[in-house]
Amino acid sequence: MTYKEFQIIFSSELEIKKIAAEEAIDIRHRVMWPDRPRRDVILADDMKALHFGAFKNGQLVAVGSFFNDSGVVRLRKLAVEHEHQGNGIASNLLHTAIEVLRREGCTRIWCDARVSASEFYLRNGFSLDARVFQKRGKDYVVANRAL
Repeated sequence: MTYKEFQIIFSSELEIKKIAAEEAIDIRHRVMWPDRPRRDVILADDMKALHFGAFKNGQLVAVGSFFNDSGVVRLRKLAVEHEHQGNGIASNLLHTAIEVLRREGCTRIWCDARVSASEFYLRNGFSLDARVFQKRGKDYVVANRAL
């Protein structure tokens, strides 16, 4: 099964599927860096990544981008529209992507996780590095897990 063929429906309301990089930009901007220019959420390697979107009742409400480097995947820009946060959508999107990546032979996933999202990553099987660092005034830790 190729990425283009992959799609999973969790319920009649929630559908997780591959999206184009351009489809992820607006949600990234609104959720992650609304006070910065839109161009700041566009990544140089976006065209090389696997992007997933979560659709609730047909509306795109969450996105995540996965960059594969020889079987080690970096998650970037996981974002859920504010009014849909706390409902398991990000976890469903993440687990769907992990299953696809595992089938493709990937062995590990990691990300720079905002400290404010640490509990989310712990609940989803990640371990967190103890070292806190800053990017653009926000605190981060490295989160990683085996696939």
